[in-house]
Amino acid sequence: MGVWSGWSIDQANSKAVHDSSAGATAMECTGLSVVVGKRYELKYTANNLSAGYIRAELGGLSPQFNFSSGTYTYNFVATTNANLYVTASADVEVTNVSVVEITDYTDLPRIDYTDGCGSLLLEPQSTNLITYSEDFSDSSWTLFGTIQANSSVSPNGLTTATKLTHTHSQYNMLRVIAFGVRTTSVFVKNLNADNFYIRGSDSGYAYYNFNTKTVNNNSLKVEYFANDWIRLSLTESNSLRQFGIGVDESDLSESGNSVYVWGAQLEEKSYPTSYIPTNGSTATRLADVCNNAGSSDLINSTEGVLYAEIKPISEGVSISLSDGTISNRVSFYYQNGIDIRGNIRIANSQVNISGGGNISDAYHKIALRWDDDTNILTFYKDGSLVGSVSYSGSLGANTLNNISFTQGDGTSSNFYGKNKAVAVFPYLTNDELEGLTGEGYDTFNALALANNYTII
Repeated sequence: MGVWSGWSIDQANSKAVHDSSAGATAMECTGLSVVVGKRYELKYTANNLSAGYIRAELGGLSPQFNFSSGTYTYNFVATTNANLYVTASADVEVTNVSVVEITDYTDLPRIDYTDGCGSLLLEPQSTNLITYSEDFSDSSWTLFGTIQANSSVSPNGLTTATKLTHTHSQYNMLRVIAFGVRTTSVFVKNLNADNFYIRGSDSGYAYYNFNTKTVNNNSLKVEYFANDWIRLSLTESNSLRQFGIGVDESDLSESGNSVYVWGAQLEEKSYPTSYIPTNGSTATRLADVCNNAGSSDLINSTEGVLYAEIKPISEGVSISLSDGTISNRVSFYYQNGIDIRGNIRIANSQVNISGGGNISDAYHKIALRWDDDTNILTFYKDGSLVGSVSYSGSLGANTLNNISFTQGDGTSSNFYGKNKAVAVFPYLTNDELEGLTGEGYDTFNALALANNYTII
């Protein structure tokens, strides 16, 4: 470690101390051995920071300024092998400095914590068509108003959010040009505005009111994130993709008001997917695939229960227990974005139970019981019976040995959405099914219902 004027090391308390009387000076931390092209997480804590700033830079990470005490985390790809420099202009104590390489394991599941408890996130392939998703000063954006880059900590933990202020006499917007059915989304954090809009049709606007936390158009979707960030998204067919402060682009009542914006996305889809950052070109995230889950030797094919706690993000998706084909299966199918149904298929002959309703609005617990002794298929959702139906034939022992987020063959009707649990139980009574899917029932307590089960 190279200590420059103004810095001292308190080894007993494991901290570096800066004295502002020396002015703005830097401390160099050597021996970190960052490698160009690899991803790293830089983390440190600033304590007792007086008036002034502390700044960190490492391996090509642009200087990150902070003006208050706290723990700061930065995720970046190294573009040089330069050492860590910590510069301060104020009295400050620095502790818990760490640099950790982050390995991208493409076969690891993505766990989403947006709704609280972690859930498995499965999404289709998608492309962010906006070439500068965080740099709103680029010429690809049309700007009416003023912006200030790197003004606040964004949802990814970096100081990359842009301050957008309504200062124009007639219009207020950030805009890109694109045609056809697209979904526009952007992260927003309010400073002192009343409303924020996304343009809908070429002459219409959908807006969110920060005070009432309501929308004027239910087509405008709202997701809530930590530190008062929200993500707004709207699917429309028009030529202008734009957003700004107010109820529309000419709302002069908001003049002088500001918000933070970050992470703009434009997708050729009828719903938003998770954020795909861009910096100079479009970027594509490949489809998520989940397979080879469960233990087939714990499944009794002649009777049992297929259970799931899920929140789909698209329609025409399935979760199945099958023989690896669509010919023999027990499955859930979310149809046309309005109804979850249960299905059993034996030797290509099938029956369905419809009427489960929309389940894309929130997590729902669903359970489908089959029984070859009675030839009855029973469907429960959120503690209530959806329906029962008779079926013909028998699946036979050891037929069902494959759990799949598809319609059974591993390739079609892929499930895209969030998954808290998918499990297979032995035969459960109606009371047990009501309890398993009921409100407030812990999914994993359900394992006490059975001596053998398989779970994803």
